[in-house]
Amino acid sequence: MSDMEILKRNPEEFGGFQEDRIIEPGQLALRMCCARGCSMPSIVQLAVPTGGFRVVCGRHAVLSHMMVLGILGDTSPVAEIKTICEAIGLDFNAILKSEPVHPTLPENFTCLRCGGGYLVETIGMFKGKRFIHNCEGS
Repeated sequence: MSDMEILKRNPEEFGGFQEDRIIEPGQLALRMCCARGCSMPSIVQLAVPTGGFRVVCGRHAVLSHMMVLGILGDTSPVAEIKTICEAIGLDFNAILKSEPVHPTLPENFTCLRCGGGYLVETIGMFKGKRFIHNCEGS
């Protein structure tokens, strides 16, 4: 452990930071995932734009990557996420169930199961719109 490293000691905290170095896989597993409320052992390091790394467990690594794919406009990130889950031994359905609830605009919605968006249906002449989504996973 480096003098610059700050270890997370309580699962309810967010944090843990390593100086600008790569940690050996065996050492990663000795560190708690940096996500608030997570006490799982880390398996990967995520680079922090200002320098250094944060360690995360497999679940948070997959969720982070899913967010990146969505931000970059990948039309169907699900296939890649499923492949990653299989490679690191995570249950993809458990990842879907653990997705945090967060507000979003209906037009920005992308389904985690199929990559599709909402269908928009007009309700009455001046009543607004209804957003509908059906996929095989629903």
